[in-house]
Amino acid sequence: MNSKWKHIAGSAAIALAAVLLVVSATFYLLFGSVGNGWKMARAMYILRTQYVHQLQSDQLMQGLLTGLVKSTEDAHSEYLSSQAYQRLQEAIGGTHVGVGLLLSQQDGEVYVQEVIPGGNAAQSGEIAPGDRIDKVDGETVRDVPLADVVARISGAKGTQVVLEIRHVNGDVQSLPLIRDAFVVPTVVSRFLTADIACIRIRSFTEETPTDFRKEYERLRFNGMRKLVIDLRDNPGGSLHAVTEIAKQLLPQGTLVKIISRSGGADTIELPGAADTVPLVVLINKRSASASEILASAVQDLQAGVIVGETSYGKGTVQGVFPLSGEDGMRLTVAEYFSSKGHSINGKGVTPDVQVHPEVMTESEWMAAAVNAF
Repeated sequence: MNSKWKHIAGSAAIALAAVLLVVSATFYLLFGSVGNGWKMARAMYILRTQYVHQLQSDQLMQGLLTGLVKSTEDAHSEYLSSQAYQRLQEAIGGTHVGVGLLLSQQDGEVYVQEVIPGGNAAQSGEIAPGDRIDKVDGETVRDVPLADVVARISGAKGTQVVLEIRHVNGDVQSLPLIRDAFVVPTVVSRFLTADIACIRIRSFTEETPTDFRKEYERLRFNGMRKLVIDLRDNPGGSLHAVTEIAKQLLPQGTLVKIISRSGGADTIELPGAADTVPLVVLINKRSASASEILASAVQDLQAGVIVGETSYGKGTVQGVFPLSGEDGMRLTVAEYFSSKGHSINGKGVTPDVQVHPEVMTESEWMAAAVNAF
């Protein structure tokens, strides 16, 4: 072999070694060992070439990503498909695309909890709270997880969905509706007595602190002297949002302590609200995450009375990480503890006044709140 070919062969060998080195290093970084990396590559190859049906690369990748996140065995971490990622971004921003219904589920049946003003369901005038949704686009939704029912009703703006509604009076109606953008108000308020008001916070989104401040100031102007904060069924949301609301309500002190994987602690301190009123906070077993942060701070800072049942017990913080720009993953990145250092995860917030929600009407809930002052 002449020197020219020896030089080419030597260069090729060096290039191949460099490629193998980069691949091996990548496998090691991603999978913990080179062996695990080659095992993953071989598994992908076998699936692509040997499975009885042809698999698409995107299908395999979604399965891989779903399995990777599930391996954490964390109930609050998940891979988000493009559709799920979009819905999450909409929810964080307070906007949704659908027909404008808030739903609940009982004994496998899906019921209309609230018809959102301005949504197409409200504009149709054909559906009311208490109506039951039996089918979506001809498919039954009985015993289907509520999140999946919501996903079926949601969709691209301008598309149609057909709901089979069983009205409270027993009549059944097939109702076509056009999906459109709508905003779910996260803050609603009302007076319970001449000087006791109730502000319900459905979730904590980017707009919630501003909406809360507007309602709070309006109620104070109209004579509010005591306040009920209704966090029932509130699944949580933005840590920033709950922090801003706590600043409006609570005295000086610690709101929450957040511990990351490195063990570092991030403590959120409250400067002390300029205008405070006696508080009662309502919680139930579906009050979670950010709503538990607020309830536990009220309790620890002795700023009010907690009424209801023990909350959900979600004491972790999730980060949302985009992957391709269209999909992403939600991953638990930290744990939080109450201002006194109590863990909420798996335990929840224990109310000062226990009630029995399964036998209580809405008016009885409000009476319990008023009596707790």
